[in-house]
This record gives sequence, C-alpha cells and structure tokens, in this order.
Amino acid sequence: MFINYTPFPGTAYDNFDVKRRLTTTTIIRGRFRLHTTNTEDLLILRPDPEQGGLEAKDRYYDNDLNQPVQRESDYAPYKPATDIIFNGHAHSGNQQPRPHWRCGIRVENDQGILLEKQLNVSGEHQWEKHRQGWQLSEPQLTTRVHLYPGNTYGGRIAEYDPETPAKTFAANPHGKGWPPPGDKPGPHPAPQILTPATTLTTPEEEQVPAHFSWIPRTAPQRQQKAGSMDESWLNHGHPFLPKDFDDAYHQGAADDQQISQHLKGNEIITLGLLLPNIAWRRIQLPDYQLFYQYRFDDQDDILGRLLLDTVFINLEDPDPKAWRIDLTWRSRTPAATGSTKTEALLIVPPDHRAEAGSTKTTRNAPPKESPHDG
Repeated sequence: MFINYTPFPGTAYDNFDVKRRLTTTTIIRGRFRLHTTNTEDLLILRPDPEQGGLEAKDRYYDNDLNQPVQRESDYAPYKPATDIIFNGHAHSGNQQPRPHWRCGIRVENDQGILLEKQLNVSGEHQWEKHRQGWQLSEPQLTTRVHLYPGNTYGGRIAEYDPETPAKTFAANPHGKGWPPPGDKPGPHPAPQILTPATTLTTPEEEQVPAHFSWIPRTAPQRQQKAGSMDESWLNHGHPFLPKDFDDAYHQGAADDQQISQHLKGNEIITLGLLLPNIAWRRIQLPDYQLFYQYRFDDQDDILGRLLLDTVFINLEDPDPKAWRIDLTWRSRTPAATGSTKTEALLIVPPDHRAEAGSTKTTRNAPPKESPHDG
C-alpha cells in the first residue's frame, strides 16, 4: 500500500533491476510556478495549486508520434544523475529583431558551477547553390527561436518506398539540414540552433544536434545504454533486462545537461536570453526534502531520502501565467519484503508551508509492471 503524505502526485511500484533483484521505486513530482522576489533578478518557486497527476507516457508535439517528444513520462525506475530540461524559446532581448545571438543555462550551488551550457541561435536561413558552390544565406531577423529538435540539425527523407521505413538521421529525425543536398539544386534549409563550437561551412558536413529539450529514447546516445538485446538475450534473458543495461538509459537530457551528483535543493538556475524582454534571470530551487518510509509490523521501519533527479523548465506557452517547472524526486531500494505500506513524506521550509498545504493532486496508480520494466 502506498500512502502519500505530500501535496504532490506520486506512486511506488516494484520492478527488477539489471541484476534481477526485486526493487521498489518511489516517485514524487511537484509542479511549481515562478514568483518574483524583492531581489530584482531572482525568481523563486511556489507549488502550483493545480498539481495534476503523474505523466504515465511520453507526450509528443501536436500529439503526433512523428513529432519530437514534448514531455517524457514520469515513470522511470531510477536515474543516476539529475536531468536539466528546458522547453521554450531563445529571445533576442528587448524585442529587438536580430539575425543571431547566444543563449544559455547555468546551474550552481554554494560550491560553484555544476552545469553550464550555451547555444547559438539564428533566424531562418538556407543553403543556396551558386556557381562557386553552396553559400549560406543571411539569417532572417527575428525576436525569438523555438528551442526544440525541429530547429536544430537532423531530418528524414520524405520521399521513400512505401514498402521500406523512412530513412532518418538517427540522432534527430525531426531537424533541418539532413540529408545533404548532394547534386540537388537549392535552396536547402540550414539548422537554426548550433553549439558554440560549430561553424556551418558546407551542407555536406553532418552536425551534432543541439537543443535543451528531451533526447528521445530511440536516439543512439540512449540506445547504446539499453544493453545487448540480441538473440542470446531473447532466448535466455528476456523478459529481464540485458546484463549490460545501464540505468543512464533513463536520463532524458543530453549528456551535457546531466549533473552527476543529484541536486539537493536551493540551487540557482540562471537563464540567459530565455525569457522575453529580459536578458537573464536567476531561479532558486526550493529547499524541499522528501523521504520514503517502509512500515513493518514485526521490525523497525526503514526511512530514506528521495533524490531530485529531474528539473523540467517548461516556458513554451506564450502566456507567462502558464509557465511551470516540474521537479521529480525518486528513490530505488531493495524491495521491502514484508512491509505493510510505503509512505512518502515532505519537509518544507516554514515560509512554504501554507502554499504546500493548498494544492490539488490527481492520484495515480502505478503502471502494470513486468520483469523487463526494471
């Protein structure tokens, strides 16, 4: 039995880990709104009165499975690091149209910078074929660029034999620039989001997709952590996980958006040119401490801490009142065989208690589990 004493939606369910041990995963997801403070450049988080429920499955843009992932499911057995995910736009600053600029995210605590990532963005531009070869057009002036996989490098072949699957750029089937144009006449779309180290010199050169959003489970960087699902595994291992499965498969962020030591609360996230009309803002994470507790009739109870492993900053909506930040805490422990119930507990700073006590949640049942789900 799972009893949730927190104001946030959550669940606990059993699953098997890579060593085929029965484990218990406990998940709590809190949804927060941004609030201003007396410090001009600092925003803080307060619980959203409407918490909703856990995301039981991945959501895609326009509810279309052929589009990028917009929000990944909350159900992951364990994440060994903290994901930092941002959905939204890069803004030029003061609504002044610009051809290109740089935006970024930084996460820091009292000890220093934990993560820093920057991206170069531009207005729409394209490769044009001239006598002397391919040339990149000047970017159109713009005030914002949508930071999602559709505007970075990648793509798919639209025209193909119906009897065979579409060919795609595996790391990002949704982007611009792939496949290279070859001998085809221009124009040919060019990606609008690049890493600072990338320079576009020819449409024939493959690039690394760059964005702040979710990396799909089908991407090579996640698939290579899923283990060897070969004939031997099918005959002797299935439905358990492959022996070389890596729990890092469950990380939904790019490798350079993961923090190896889980966040603890009170960290500062700085957004640079990611908010309209504002050059940069700092966001302070709440100092919330969440715990699981296994209750027993015939032995001492077991108490442990849930780890903050996902920070999802969702600023896509044009209305700032709809902006939300989701924080997910999770634990995975050996299954508490013989326990009568699992409880989720929350400790909050005194100035948060009124807000934390006035939320509405949608209760979730855990998904149906099989040994392979662990």
